[in-house]
Amino acid sequence: MTDKKSKIIKGNGAKVEGVNDKDKVVTKSAKHLTKKKKPKKEQKLERQVIMLIFVMIMLLAVIFGVFFLSKMLAKPYFDYEGFRVWRVKLEGTDRLYYSIPTAFDIAGQEFQKNTVLRYDPRDLEKINMNFSVSDQFFKTRPKQLWMSWDPKEKAQMYEAELEIKNFASNLGIPVGVAATEYMLNCENSSAEKKVILFKILDAPRIMENETYPNCVTIEANSYNELIIISDKFVWEWLRRISG
Repeated sequence: MTDKKSKIIKGNGAKVEGVNDKDKVVTKSAKHLTKKKKPKKEQKLERQVIMLIFVMIMLLAVIFGVFFLSKMLAKPYFDYEGFRVWRVKLEGTDRLYYSIPTAFDIAGQEFQKNTVLRYDPRDLEKINMNFSVSDQFFKTRPKQLWMSWDPKEKAQMYEAELEIKNFASNLGIPVGVAATEYMLNCENSSAEKKVILFKILDAPRIMENETYPNCVTIEANSYNELIIISDKFVWEWLRRISG
């Protein structure tokens, strides 16, 4: 007898054990998958977008290249009013200053020093204000220059007088400050002892006293503005003695 669960395979007579007559063998054939081609219009649009992105990248590269190249090639100085003005950073500071190499005549001898300004002299020239100081004040050198302000004022006043003090020192003029216990006034001035007074008032101006021509008052409406106006005073002083 033949087992019902056995099946004779024709051709070689071999038995395959354990295969039920109801079992079916399913064979799947491989299907070739093919991508659908995009429409020509869509392909063209993609190429245009890629080209646009490439052009934008190149344009940005050119802009940044020109910017950095101009920074590298920029001169650290400019010429103005017959002076060569250098942009410098002083030791211990983060901001730019403007340094002007200046030849000073002291007692018949010439000394090369730097006149330093906090602000660009081109901007100082643009300040519209009442500036009334004679050449006589700038060109005659006293034995002593005094700077003074109300002792009640804040310590920022010292910042306003600093560049004036440095410039006068370059000229060989001894400088004193009277602001701790009392304030000098124009009556204290003379040909040998000039006086510069600093005041916080309503509007910026630099005025030579009509009665006492060896006394000048520098006024501004804030401490910061006073520093700017003092810079303008130094710039004007330099121009007058160099003209």
